[in-house]
Amino acid sequence: MPAKRHHYVPRFLLRRFSSDPLAENPLVWWLDTRSGRLYKSTVESVAVIRHYYRLEELGNFSRTLVEDALAVVEGWAAKAVRKLAEGEGLNPRDRVNMATFLQVQQHRTPVGRASRAPLMVRMALDETEAKLQDPKFAGQVHEILGESKTPEELEEWRLTFLAQLQSGQLTLDPGQDAEVSGIFIDADRMAPIIAERMTWVSLRAPHGSAFICSDHPVRFQGDDGRVALVGDWTTSGTKVTVPIDQRICLRLMPGPPGWELRTVDAATVEEINLGTYASAQGAIYGPTQQVVQGVRANVKRNPTLLAGLRPRPLKLVIPNRSAAGQPTSARL
Repeated sequence: MPAKRHHYVPRFLLRRFSSDPLAENPLVWWLDTRSGRLYKSTVESVAVIRHYYRLEELGNFSRTLVEDALAVVEGWAAKAVRKLAEGEGLNPRDRVNMATFLQVQQHRTPVGRASRAPLMVRMALDETEAKLQDPKFAGQVHEILGESKTPEELEEWRLTFLAQLQSGQLTLDPGQDAEVSGIFIDADRMAPIIAERMTWVSLRAPHGSAFICSDHPVRFQGDDGRVALVGDWTTSGTKVTVPIDQRICLRLMPGPPGWELRTVDAATVEEINLGTYASAQGAIYGPTQQVVQGVRANVKRNPTLLAGLRPRPLKLVIPNRSAAGQPTSARL
């Protein structure tokens, strides 16, 4: 039977923020950022939603297709994370595997999926509108539907449908299947870019300090300096921060594909933890009560700073059109 409880932050990553990462189901402290309440739970019980990756229109696909694909991606990434956590660099294959995980992880959380949905709708609408520019498309649609119409009826249908799309009368609901499959969109294209066109830095916390994780762990800062829920890795000036262990936080910036291990001071760890807290959808995770409460106390001391670290509201950039009226590109 397929699993009913699906993690949107993988257990192999969450366990690294436990006081006993090698335990079968380690304990982790987590704080509800909305209420401030603190809880002690297990890795198995946090960052999980029932049937989160369920496909509703299965067709010929396996019911566990998405879970199986994520298991492969996580298996690749777990090896890379182990190396980085031990202060090692990555070979080219490990970099691509880790880059694939980061791209997928950015979009698999609830807030990531919700951020991705408007873009998917916009792209689908633009694709449909472009197809409707061709009079032959109406005939192809009705042939698939098994409906017979005169050329005049087909043209009337095409023009009516096109006008409704252009006026905004018609829109699309991405639905569960589109949201789930959207997790993997562009991963094959973006992974080599992340691996080969970004500089990777492992930031190591000093003794007595610890990084925390959140329920949206890939923190994206755009070239304008503002934080976004999801973003374009190819834009110059971007900075991506991902805590991968309570001792190590990975930072990626556009540049040559080098790697550096850099020990930072406690103040830098506090600043990164504030950013992790600000980007969380509703929870942060840490190895001890003291660590998690310390971050919360720092938040209360720095409300203005925290406000500046929060992700900006979603803004969908509507694509420009070519002279022929065809959509060109779209992105958040």
